[in-house]
Amino acid sequence: MPLYEHVFLTRQDASAQQVEDLTAQFKAVIEQLGGKVAKTEQWGVKSLSYRLRKNRKAHFTMFNIDGPPAALNEIERQQRLSEDVLRYLTVRVREHEEGPKATVTDVLTKVCAAGLLRHREVNAQYTDEAILLFPTANVGIAVAAPQGLVVPVIHGADRLRLAEIATARADIVSRAREGRLERRDLENGTFTISNLGMYRVERFTAVLNPPQAAIVAIGATEERAVALDGQVVVRPTMTITGTFDHRAVDGAPAADFLQTVKELLEEPALML
Repeated sequence: MPLYEHVFLTRQDASAQQVEDLTAQFKAVIEQLGGKVAKTEQWGVKSLSYRLRKNRKAHFTMFNIDGPPAALNEIERQQRLSEDVLRYLTVRVREHEEGPKATVTDVLTKVCAAGLLRHREVNAQYTDEAILLFPTANVGIAVAAPQGLVVPVIHGADRLRLAEIATARADIVSRAREGRLERRDLENGTFTISNLGMYRVERFTAVLNPPQAAIVAIGATEERAVALDGQVVVRPTMTITGTFDHRAVDGAPAADFLQTVKELLEEPALML
């Protein structure tokens, strides 16, 4: 069965018992319809993005679900009717157990595509004649192939589910390494992701992929000690470094884009 990640937000003034009761209610619905909640995480009260909700806060709860679409449809129906649930988001991680699993690069592709549509000046190409802005996010993935570095493109990444991005990424990376890319696989990119995390590189600066105006460099995800609410705790962290062509993108909108990427990675429900 498909594997989903489902996040729902409960109003801030809901009691801990109300949140627990809603969580139990939705889990029961999933199980009654033939599904299974493989994992539950409750992230407590967190602030929503100021761009979306002016610092409104909510309780965050996340399910990992193996189950039929009918189970997701039913809990989403109940959440729409609930006065306690503010928002919800379901992401299909993969269609089938044998399908390609979502990777860090796939999640970043989804997140960056969402960020590009919110900051369209970054979703751009610089030419001698004009700065070209694009209505869709065509995200290039830097791939080390035998013939050298190539950047095949996932077209329309903003319209794809995570599972579809994983399938597209697996296809273009495989064909890149086998030397079977076609011309259309390399055309019309509007943004590039270069990920060296799998090589345990903590951070680096990527060179722009002209005529695109922006690229991000992704370092390894590692557990580090961080300060949280006055205490030192261990959390998985990564370093993302942006390179921008300032002939097309000023520093402030570039920083806003990176801030949005950070927010969406930390709180995936904000992609709603």
